[in-house]
Formats: sequence, structure tokens, C-alpha cells
Amino acid sequence: MNNVLQDYDVVDELIIQKKFKKAFRYFNTILSCHDKSLNQLYRVKLTVLNKSSITAKQWKIYFNYFENTENVLPSILENFYSIAGDYFFEKNQFGQAINQYEKCLEYNSVNTHAILGQAKSYQILGIHDKSEEKYVQILHLYDWNELISEDLPRSDNFSTLDEFLEFFYLEDIPNEILIDIGIFYTSIDTKKAERI
Repeated sequence: MNNVLQDYDVVDELIIQKKFKKAFRYFNTILSCHDKSLNQLYRVKLTVLNKSSITAKQWKIYFNYFENTENVLPSILENFYSIAGDYFFEKNQFGQAINQYEKCLEYNSVNTHAILGQAKSYQILGIHDKSEEKYVQILHLYDWNELISEDLPRSDNFSTLDEFLEFFYLEDIPNEILIDIGIFYTSIDTKKAERI
């Protein structure tokens, strides 16, 4: 098992270095040695990260494999649907991206990457109430109150971004989320967007 993890660590390291072709070559050398579902996941991941197109027929094969193969680990399915969401988001197929992120959340309901992907997809589609709902969902995952003051109301009492932003310091919100919330406000309240 240790060799399996080392092999995939090498692929991950090459991905981090953005050496996708080399990662593909290395990956192809380990294909026959390890778990087929993990191999399928890495095949999709490398294809998406390499900015290669995937045809509808290829997606059908991937979806069929992951939806109908027994004993695929939930973490592999979570990652597959997250990667699929990213692919469709990059291709401006936001409805499909939202659906894939939702499937990801079925395996891990607190996957902030998938929730953020949905928030941005809804925002681009102009469905601001759903987008705000997703941003609020992300903010609920952090226990901001303990970091700031015990006198503040619990974050689960907040249902809008305005309520969160009224009580919490912007510096305490992760930058990636803060940037996306700022972009969210550009079409609603430019003063808040500038502040964020």
C-alpha cells in the first residue's frame, strides 16, 4: 500500500509543478498496478488540469463508471464530482457545474470548494439569492465568533451576508472567499464591494 501512495504522490507533485505531460507519462506507468477507480480519478484529473477537452461521450463513460462501479471509496467519488464541477465551470456550463458540485456534496457536505463553486456558478447565472445562500453556508462552516469575541451572536443566527459582514472582521475571512464575496457585491452594492 505504501508504494501505491508513493506513486500517486509523485503524480500529485508533478501536477503541483504543472508538469502535466510528465504526470500523464508517470501515471500511465502505474495504471496496471493499482486500484482502477483511483486510476480513473487521476485520468480525469490530469485531463481537466491539462485543459484538454472531454467529449460528451467520454463524460458518459466516466459518469457510468463512477455511478455503477461497486466499492468505489466515497472520497474518490467526492473528488471526481468536484473535478467534474470544475471542468464544467471552466467550460461555462454553469448548470452542469452546479449539479456536479451538488453530487460532490452528497459525499462531503462541508466541501468548501464545491460550495464555493456553486456560489460562483449561481452568481454568474444571475441567481443572486442562491449565490448568497451558498456564501452564507460557507461562512457558517467557520466558527468566527470564538476567534473574535464571546459577546457576539452565534454565526448560526445569521442568514445573510450583510449580517456576517456586520459582525466579523474581513481579515478573518479566507482571501479566496473574501474575493468572491467582493465580486458578488459588485452587482448589488458597489460601496460594500469596494470595502471588501
